[in-house]
Amino acid sequence: MKQERELILRMAEAQSPGREEWMSRSRLDVWFQLMRVGSLAISGIAVFVGGAAALFSGYWSPLILLALAGAIAIQIGTNLTNVSFNWKAVAARGSRPADPRGSSAPVQLGLVEPEEVRRVAYFAFGVAILIGVLLVWSVGWPILLFGIPGIAVGYFYSAPPIRLAYLGLGVAAVFLSIGAMVVGSYYTVTLTVSPTAMIAALPIGLLAAGIMHTNDLRDHDGDVRHGKRTLSTLLGGTAPPRLLLALVAGAYLSIPAGVATALLPWPTLIVIVTLPLAVRQVRLVFREQDPKLLNEAWFMGVKLMTAFGVLFVAGLLVGVWLG
Repeated sequence: MKQERELILRMAEAQSPGREEWMSRSRLDVWFQLMRVGSLAISGIAVFVGGAAALFSGYWSPLILLALAGAIAIQIGTNLTNVSFNWKAVAARGSRPADPRGSSAPVQLGLVEPEEVRRVAYFAFGVAILIGVLLVWSVGWPILLFGIPGIAVGYFYSAPPIRLAYLGLGVAAVFLSIGAMVVGSYYTVTLTVSPTAMIAALPIGLLAAGIMHTNDLRDHDGDVRHGKRTLSTLLGGTAPPRLLLALVAGAYLSIPAGVATALLPWPTLIVIVTLPLAVRQVRLVFREQDPKLLNEAWFMGVKLMTAFGVLFVAGLLVGVWLG
């Protein structure tokens, strides 16, 4: 266990750029960090799961690609809005050394101006709105029931006057918004909502919420200093790691529940092969409080959701093939 901890720490140090490295990076690399490009797999997986569930239900439409572009635009806007307003909140409470692991590091190091980040965030939301208009023209106004809440949650996650992330509602907001992406993608193809769509959205929403919760666990000490209320700061003790366990366990249990009720095909049970990665992530969160190690747990969460999602989609497609 000690050797494993040292290995993870060395990996974290290797992946964590120092100030000098940041100053030498290209502008594209800087913006990739700001947008948390790696996390964009979350919205991509959500849309692909919704599309595969629709195909399992007997429907297909190329509009799923438009839904994919809209979902990614919303997440980019959300990530950049989070950087913009979180930076302003930190600055209002006094400066602190930049954390090179965080998406705000380029702003804190003076590589990008906060106003520039916010303008690009608005552009991303604008693209999402334009795509939403195209989808309304293609499939009707009910798609707005998924799109408008998604944009609103994305913006007000960090932005005043609501600031969901500062009210202990961040994890719930992520669960609902990512789950809505799955159901909304399903609706884009089928023009309906079904129990299959709902059960398919459940594990994806739970894993996405787990990623957000792990992020809050990593930032716990800083959030306490800055008065940010998250489930991690509100619950305290062993409750936050237990919540992650519940989120991850719920994701895995929902698949056999869907198979048992004939809402999902049995090949979707293939997601069980990702369980060792889930166990590693949860174990790490239970035994560590070092932000560097918890940042690795966050990366594990993204990898877990990606692997789980890809296998989930594959299982749905095999189910289509099997009839």
